[in-house]
Amino acid sequence: MKEIRQILKYSWKNQKTDILIGFLVVAILIIWTSCTNGNTPFYINVMDSWWGKWIDPIVGLTTFLLAFFLWISRLRQNWRENLPKRLTVHFKLGDKYILTCHEAYLSAAGDIRAWAQQIGSQMSGARFLEFFPYITQLNPLVKIYNSESYILYEVTLYLKNFPDPNQEKLMDTRILDEYKFWIDNRDDSPANKTGYDKPHPSKALTLDQANNKIMNEEQLK
Repeated sequence: MKEIRQILKYSWKNQKTDILIGFLVVAILIIWTSCTNGNTPFYINVMDSWWGKWIDPIVGLTTFLLAFFLWISRLRQNWRENLPKRLTVHFKLGDKYILTCHEAYLSAAGDIRAWAQQIGSQMSGARFLEFFPYITQLNPLVKIYNSESYILYEVTLYLKNFPDPNQEKLMDTRILDEYKFWIDNRDDSPANKTGYDKPHPSKALTLDQANNKIMNEEQLK
């Protein structure tokens, strides 16, 4: 229902004229159908036939419904394509999660792989990470934050090994023993929340779980 409300809100904002024309067409069809079914002079003198009574109204209504549903489908696709985009990316080594970045800004769906690798480098502090040549991607989800819809992509990349701390002087060595996660702070500033968990889990933390851990750590300080 939330998605339907967001689509209707988007359609009224961006295609108000088309909607009003659509309602006008519906009104005309209702009036036309009522005129072709009854004992009105128009019906008796002009449309008193099998075609006028059944086929013509059915064809007209079917054509309208087909056009309406095609418009709704196109509108929904256009709405999704224009939603802001976010990316959650996980990094696994074997069956353990090493890094997770929750809901980072994403400029375009075509940038997912390159942007995910860049996020991994920033989180680990390593200039170079070795990945296996495949990626797991979940179906995009439409979510709502502060009454605004956005589309969330979620991917998992698979590390071949840990970076070598002797070669990567800026590497965050805590990731060798701890699970590191980032959360976008959502206030349009270039920063994020950072948390750690020990040991590396076999299941990634959800956004809510990661938020709770960070809040608990801050309360203990």
